Amino acid sequence: MCAQSQSAPENAIGVCPQALELMSELNPLKLSGVFVMMKAHILKGHIDESVNADQRLFTLAAVVSYGTDWTWFHVDWERCIEAVNRDLVKTGREPISRYHASDCSSRQGEFKDWGIEEQKDLTSKLLGVFASHPTRTIAYTIDLDAFKEVFPDAGRDCIKAAYSVLTKLLVFRIGEYLYNLNPQARITLIHDRCPYNGTVLESFDKIKDDASFQFRHCLTTIAPMSWEDCRLLQCADLIAYENMKEIERQGTIRSRRFTSKAS
Repeated sequence: MCAQSQSAPENAIGVCPQALELMSELNPLKLSGVFVMMKAHILKGHIDESVNADQRLFTLAAVVSYGTDWTWFHVDWERCIEAVNRDLVKTGREPISRYHASDCSSRQGEFKDWGIEEQKDLTSKLLGVFASHPTRTIAYTIDLDAFKEVFPDAGRDCIKAAYSVLTKLLVFRIGEYLYNLNPQARITLIHDRCPYNGTVLESFDKIKDDASFQFRHCLTTIAPMSWEDCRLLQCADLIAYENMKEIERQGTIRSRRFTSKAS
């Protein structure tokens, strides 16, 4: 796919903001001139974490897809949010700025006046976006209490240690997946900005620089971003939260709602 990227004049008429946002997905570095997107080679991954209420379970999840497929995934995701916001405004309630899995599930923050059915309906519709677009999801969950028993030193900052271990596992699995998909594939990873940005980068670099890791050439870079600057981090948030809650459900007798899965 070829496209011409040009900077629009400040007073340009008829420039669609949504179109410009979509183009940023195709051209994240804002390069001018002709650029070529080869779907078979260029992928993007989004990574987010989730921790349960008692700080026992820690999950790190990644959602991977082609850059061009992310564009249409983003369109459908935002349509879900916009539809919900229209309904909220009609009933005199405040619109939401984004989907935040833990707040939505517990009906806190921007979801504090939501009903249970509203919360489940939105989550189900967003899961339907995954069903409509090709993505690869990978998630790992650590029991932090068991982790500290095996690695006593991790107790000094268990979340940092969990980030270190799970980032390496995720990156390894992503590299393996890409290599099997297409040895020429390359991926850029974006993770949710957090106090452990340095730990994530260090773990990525160790995998990337390991000469024995045969898939390392598939990995380009990893960088932190906030959800305001990368709204697609919301989808990784959903996967991380749902994976963590499923592990929590399996490990305890506490009942939990099941999120409806899209067919």
